Amino acid sequence: ELGTSEQDYQRALELAKKADQLNPDSPLVLDTLGWALYRTGDVQGAIEKIEQANERMPGNESIAAHLGEVYHRLGQKEKARAALEKVAATDKDFLGRERAVELYKKEYEGG
Repeated sequence: ELGTSEQDYQRALELAKKADQLNPDSPLVLDTLGWALYRTGDVQGAIEKIEQANERMPGNESIAAHLGEVYHRLGQKEKARAALEKVAATDKDFLGRERAVELYKKEYEGG
């Protein structure tokens, strides 16, 4: 989440793939893998993993934030709005919340 370079994103992807091999049923691992795929440019692979994570752990705000951002990137505006709205409606603090709320306010709030 805090990486800033392509090298950081590639390393995160390697680690997420290893975690997925060790714990393939974990929704949090699926979300992490999906987010790493997204950050390395594999948007289609990302949405597949993050949607699986969301199915297994609905209501998780961090997963919803990732889901909303990827949906937004794919142009699926209604799905993005719904996911990001959940994030904006909570006061829970987590890594990535601020970015998701900013995207929601900029693109979807009020309509």
